[in-house]
Amino acid sequence: MSARWPTLSLAGWVVAATAIALAPVGFFAPVASTLVLVAGGIALAMGAVRSRRWPRAGTTAVVLVALFLAWAALSAVWAIDSRLAVNKAFALAAIALLAWLWFDAGLQLDAAASDAIGRFLAIGVGIAIVLLLIEAATGAVIHRIMFYQRHGATVAMPLEILNRPLTLLVLLLWPALLWLTARRHRTLAVLFVVGTVVALAASRAGSVRLALVAGAVAAAAAFMSPRRVGPAIGVFAAALVVVAPLLVLHGGASTRVPGLLPTLPQSALHRLEMWEFVAGRIEERPLLGYGLDGSRVLPGAAEPYRLGGGQVMGLHPHNAPLQVWLELGLPGAVLAALGAFIAFRGIGVAAGSRLSAAAGAGAGVTALTVASLSFGIWQTWWLASLVLVALLTAVVARGVRSFPQPVR
Repeated sequence: MSARWPTLSLAGWVVAATAIALAPVGFFAPVASTLVLVAGGIALAMGAVRSRRWPRAGTTAVVLVALFLAWAALSAVWAIDSRLAVNKAFALAAIALLAWLWFDAGLQLDAAASDAIGRFLAIGVGIAIVLLLIEAATGAVIHRIMFYQRHGATVAMPLEILNRPLTLLVLLLWPALLWLTARRHRTLAVLFVVGTVVALAASRAGSVRLALVAGAVAAAAAFMSPRRVGPAIGVFAAALVVVAPLLVLHGGASTRVPGLLPTLPQSALHRLEMWEFVAGRIEERPLLGYGLDGSRVLPGAAEPYRLGGGQVMGLHPHNAPLQVWLELGLPGAVLAALGAFIAFRGIGVAAGSRLSAAAGAGAGVTALTVASLSFGIWQTWWLASLVLVALLTAVVARGVRSFPQPVR
């Protein structure tokens, strides 16, 4: 096969299929990330068995993940609902095992295969951008058609339905831009950015817009100083996890900041009150927490939201650091903080180029921002998406190493 489309191994085809399909499939069904992670993991496991090669992993990562999973499982002893804690612990262990298989297989690919996967990813992200632009211009006509086909009725589709597809898009945008820029397709890279910004501007995904801006700032900083920015982001992420409850309790919540109420949208005010409520519960059980997945049945969460309709908190606090504290207490927060530091620390050194460091920092900070404002951290589709985005970013970075700008 040509150098442009090299012969791929089983692992190469699994990753390539994921690269081209993840963003478009995520447009129609974001929760399909879980199916992709599981199906691909099974294929990779079968390939490993056939080749009689045991997957490898770094000792530090294995120990840290094992400790976190063990503490999460142990929390079932004192959890509000032990059944929920046990079920979620098994789900997290399965995701960790699948992530191990994916990263082992993906990081074994050679530069030619990784470069081809970058091409597949760019095609998939481009398709998703076009689909989201169509939705933004037509009031989500594709989703309205899908709804009509399922239910036989025509309804006005709220643009919030695009929040998850947009979240997946802004995460995958970074490795796609890395490949486009490294391959000198700069016009396409600009079009990708413009298309994404237009789609976001027409949406109601305020947290996703903020995440993209934060990611862009981190990417610019990493490009200028790749070896320094990675550890700096790691320290920031770890500190954010550790001090999150204190920030809410003493940094100014919705009821204590003069003039704040008229300046913020209703969704932001709801989050502030929710976080204040959660921080209060953390104060009550700071060491052990309420047990894994305890957010779903937290006492008092059904109390009415004071500044609007509905209850103060649904199934989770829309903030990963607070959720870890709430459910797993101080030990869980410390382990999560260590994991965040280690994940970000190696961006500059492991990336191999300024462009790769920028893409890694951009994707990482984008994900960190979304995790701090939206979704429950244990949602399987969200964890699956994070694993696949991290894997694709690492694979594409390997593919551009033959023509990098050296890290200084």
